[in-house]
Parts: sequence; structure tokens; C-alpha cells
Amino acid sequence: MNSSPMTHARAVVAGTVSNVIFDFGNVLVDWDPTAALVGRYNTRDITWFLWGDGGYFSEGNNRTNEGDALEDVLPDLRVRGGEKAAEMFQWYWNHAADAIKGNQLGARQLVEDVKAAGVHVYGLSNWPAPTFDAAFQKFSIFSEMEDIVISGRVKMRKPQASIYELALHQFGIVASQTMFIDDSPRNVTAARDVGMQALHFDGDPYHVRAELIAKGLAIPAIAA
Repeated sequence: MNSSPMTHARAVVAGTVSNVIFDFGNVLVDWDPTAALVGRYNTRDITWFLWGDGGYFSEGNNRTNEGDALEDVLPDLRVRGGEKAAEMFQWYWNHAADAIKGNQLGARQLVEDVKAAGVHVYGLSNWPAPTFDAAFQKFSIFSEMEDIVISGRVKMRKPQASIYELALHQFGIVASQTMFIDDSPRNVTAARDVGMQALHFDGDPYHVRAELIAKGLAIPAIAA
């Protein structure tokens, strides 16, 4: 990693966590693509599309997360999976905000407590730019972040090292003083590889709070 993030960094105290970068889907918000599809498709088709061996949803989601235009992705899905795969991805795209079922349990309070402790909060998420823009308007927890990097805007995605380095530079923070929280173990490993501290969010709000306290953040513990 180059030294440019250091040039723009705030003053920090060695050994402390001065910044927390949150992933969004299934860390701050409950994201389930099934929720965007159940109004139109049966469970057999949803299972095929989301989890089948063809990987149709994963292909479309990964490509649009990295900034590919929908009109470029749909023809390839149509070739690989037929009209059904393209149609279902188009439907998901048009209803992507419905895939967010709300905030993750405890997420808003965790963000508020981290901010109250004087720690800076940021967002780094794999998300297509157009559908994130719609979600940002609908879910106010995103506006709690001081700054955000969205993969579809910058045309790179986690776990590529380049997106972590871009985020550090854009936010003006130092990797070693930054805690990254993500639900993907692969993304957590990649953050550590660029020098960040990192936690895997396993879906347990009590666990992630306890882990942050163990790292020295002065946030309230849950009452015993």
C-alpha cells in the first residue's frame, strides 16, 4: 500500500481504534434478495436463481457491484441461463430496495454508541450505484456514516485490495487505527491484508459489541 493515506490522516494514538468502517448488507441492514423476489416468483424458481449451480444471481450481482451496467449484464445472463435468468435479475434490480428488510438488530444503537465514544464511522459496501442511491433515500442509517465508498461507484469491489486502499485514502485515515466489520470472512481477511484491524460479523449483535469493547472502544456493554 502506498503512503498517501498517511499524508491525509488525522492524528492518532498508537494502539487505539480511531475509526470503524462498516459493511452494510447483513451488518447494518438486513439484506435478503429473496425478499425482492417473493412477490412474483415461486420458491423453486427463487432457489434456482439465487443458489443454483448456474450462479446467475451471483454473476449479475458481482458484475453490477463492480460497476457494470445492467444493460451489459442482462444479455450475458440470457445466454447462460435463458430468458428466466435475465428476467429475474431485471425484476430484482427494479425491486432491490425491497431486499432490505430493515436495520440489523442493534445496528443503529451500535453506530450511535461508537460515534458517542469519539470514534469516526464510515461505510464500505459492495453495492451497485443506482440501487444504493435508492436505498440511501429509504434507510436513514446510511446517513449516519461520515463518508461512504460504494463499489459500483468506484468500479472495484471487495475483496480487491484496491477498494480498501481507496477507502483509507478517501476517508483520510490510517489502516492500523481502523476497525473493519464485514459479514464475509473473505472480505475480513482482505482488510487485514492491507493492515486494518477487522472483525467478522456473525449476525450476533452482542458478540460484535463485546469484540469492540475488547478492542478498547469505550462503548456501553450490555447489562448482565
